[in-house]
Amino acid sequence: MSSAPPVHFELSFQLTPRDLRKASRTITRNMLGKSWYVWGILSPLLVFGALYFVVAQALGVGAPVQVNGVWRMLILPAIFFYFYFVAPHLTARSILKQSANLRSAIHYTISDDGITQEAATSQSQLGWATYIKAQETKDFFLLYMRKSMAHSIPKRAFASADEISQFREMLRRHVKNVSLRPTS
Repeated sequence: MSSAPPVHFELSFQLTPRDLRKASRTITRNMLGKSWYVWGILSPLLVFGALYFVVAQALGVGAPVQVNGVWRMLILPAIFFYFYFVAPHLTARSILKQSANLRSAIHYTISDDGITQEAATSQSQLGWATYIKAQETKDFFLLYMRKSMAHSIPKRAFASADEISQFREMLRRHVKNVSLRPTS
């Protein structure tokens, strides 16, 4: 039985506000689970329903509707809008203001032993057992330590598509819950 040759990556990158917003949206979606789809379908329906009642009332057709009812219909879409668009933006801005580590380059050393992260004011070494889940999106990999907290590694930090493929294999070997994008 032959074992895979040792793989070792040295990555350096700086997260952008856009990276942080996208990661925050993905983490929020994961926290909401399958209910995310219900929110995504129900919210536009409620908005269109509220608009229908307002327009019908203005045109004098249909049953009279109290303004209270229309506002109640808009609460869920407003919450959805907040969590999907506003909260990730505010979170990214707040994190960047508070963390000197995220305002400067981050250096990762990734091997079969684990991940070492070095930033402006900190250094951490984490074994693979720390990560409960790994997820790949179009632009980055998320390595979850908790359901609501993940390290974000942009794909642009890798030197080549081959390195990304090797990293995927490493994730499959070391993280139990792995959700990767199909490769072409």
